[in-house]
Amino acid sequence: MTTSRTLPTWYPFEWEGKLGLCFILFTYELCAGFTFVILEVVVDTFMACLLLIIGGQLESLGYRFKNLPADNAIMWRIKFKEYVEDYNSIYKLSREFENLFSGTIFIQALFGCLLICLSAFALGLATDTGTFMRFVAFIFTMLYEVFLMCYAGDYLTEKSEKLLFDLYSSSWPDIPQDCRKMVLILSMKFGNPIVIKFGFIQHLLLQTFTKIVDAAYKLYALLQQVPE
Repeated sequence: MTTSRTLPTWYPFEWEGKLGLCFILFTYELCAGFTFVILEVVVDTFMACLLLIIGGQLESLGYRFKNLPADNAIMWRIKFKEYVEDYNSIYKLSREFENLFSGTIFIQALFGCLLICLSAFALGLATDTGTFMRFVAFIFTMLYEVFLMCYAGDYLTEKSEKLLFDLYSSSWPDIPQDCRKMVLILSMKFGNPIVIKFGFIQHLLLQTFTKIVDAAYKLYALLQQVPE
């Protein structure tokens, strides 16, 4: 403890050989490391949970559209109007999420691709088991971080696409003609599902996760061609 630090951090004072000061620095590094990890996990989980909650609201809305009361035209109109207002609120929420976090997701995907590539390159140069396991754990952590966001975005888009099926699964043939026109107009809007976009009009889908991994592999292959 008195001759080396847990983290390769520079301090503007001499600490070697001073047990009390080394213990304080060790405690500081331990607390800082745990705080950073917790904040990283909380931020990533928070964004993914928001997308999953929005997707869950869309799934609930689809269930309500599917069970619109066809035996009472007045009640049908009231419920239909209420559900359309709910959809507009959900759509607005998804756009606000995109405006707030699209930049963060883009930076996360960009650095995730870069760090996966560099970690894989460093993994090939590892000479001891400890270093090898650290880089393996880091690569899987970065893959999970990127996958979580892509999965949550894909879940939201999937539930948005399913709304059109749920709308047509209702008893719309049994409702008055003016109500069927309302269904037709809304179906045109449901034809454009909600998709979260980030950086260069990339879509937050599971296909995007495969693109990020593919880009990391291509960059890794390029580094392999660099002469030592």
